[in-house]
Amino acid sequence: MRIVGMDLGKFKTAVCIMEEDGTVLEEMAVETTRKALGELLQKVPGAKVAMETTFNCGWVTDLARSLGHEVHVGHTKYLKAISQAKSKTDRIDARKLAHLVRTGYFPDAYVPGPEVRSMRAVVRQRAFLVRERTRIKNRIHAVLSEAGERCPEEALFGKAGRAWLEEAPLDPLRGENLKQLLALIDFLDGQVARVSRRIDRLGLKHPAVERLETVPGISRYGALLIACEVDRIDRFDSPQRFCSYAGLVPTVANSGGSIKIGHLSKEGNRWLKWILVEAAQHAWRSSHPYHVYYSKLKRRKGSRIARVAVARRIAESVYWMLTRDEDFRCPAGRKEVSESTAIPA
Repeated sequence: MRIVGMDLGKFKTAVCIMEEDGTVLEEMAVETTRKALGELLQKVPGAKVAMETTFNCGWVTDLARSLGHEVHVGHTKYLKAISQAKSKTDRIDARKLAHLVRTGYFPDAYVPGPEVRSMRAVVRQRAFLVRERTRIKNRIHAVLSEAGERCPEEALFGKAGRAWLEEAPLDPLRGENLKQLLALIDFLDGQVARVSRRIDRLGLKHPAVERLETVPGISRYGALLIACEVDRIDRFDSPQRFCSYAGLVPTVANSGGSIKIGHLSKEGNRWLKWILVEAAQHAWRSSHPYHVYYSKLKRRKGSRIARVAVARRIAESVYWMLTRDEDFRCPAGRKEVSESTAIPA
C-alpha cells in the first residue's frame, strides 16, 4: 500500500507519494481544488493519505474516503513535537507526514462527519453575528464613556434605553458615530433573526440539545452550538481533557520546584470557549450556586477570573451530563456547585 503525504495550503498543496519501505516515488505541488486533488488520488488507488488538521481538511478527507483511501488527519500540535526541524518547507512537511504514517507514529486527530460539519457551519454563522453585535454594543458603551454620558435607563439596549440613545446628548461628530453603530446593530439583529429562522426551518437537531438546555445560562442555540462542537463526548476520557479542549485551562510552568499558573491557553476550540463563557455570564446572575461561587472568587481574583472559573465548572457539568446521560441538577441542600462537577455521583 502506498502512502500519500499532503501538506494542504490555501491555494497549493505539496504532495509526496511514498512506498511502504520509505522510497519516495514522486513529489509535486497541485492546486488545492476538488478536481486537482481528485485526479491525483485516483492515480494511487487504495493508499494511506496523511494530512494535518487545517481549515480545509474536512472536504479533502471526504474526497479521499469517497475514493476508497485510508485517511489519517494529524493533530497539528503533536505533529510539531514529533517532526520539528530546522529546514521546513511544504515539500519536506508532506514527506514527513508520509513517513510518520509509514512508521506508525502518526498522531491521529478526530474529524467529525460531513453532516456535523454542515451543522457547525450554520450554527457558527449565528454565533459569529452575535459576537459582532456584542462588539458593536461595547463600542457604543465606549463612545458614551468618552463623552462623559450615562444612560439613565438600566437596560441600555432595551426599549427605553434605545429611545435615549436615539436622542443622546452628544456632540455632532460623536452623535453621527453613534447613529452608524445603531444602524449596524439593527442590521445584525435582522441577520441573527434570519439565520435563526434558517436553523429552525432546517430542523437542525442533536440528541444532546434538550439536555444541555437544562444548564443555567445555556439557551437553545447555545446548546446546539455546544452539541455541534462536542459531537461525541466519549472522545474525552475526563472532564479535565474536555475543559482543555474548550480552552478553559490555564498554562502551567513547573521548573525547579516552582509552579507558575499563567493565563488561559490559546489552544482549544474557540467557539466552545466563547459559548461557555457567555453561559457563565448569565448563569452567575440567575443561578444561586454559581452566584455564590462567582461572588466569592470575584472578591479574591477579580471578575474576569471568576467568570472563567464559572465557565469551567459549567464545562465540567456538561461533560458529566453527556457522559452519564443526565439532566443538570445541583446537589440538594448545597449552596455551592461541587468542585469537580455539578452532578452528584
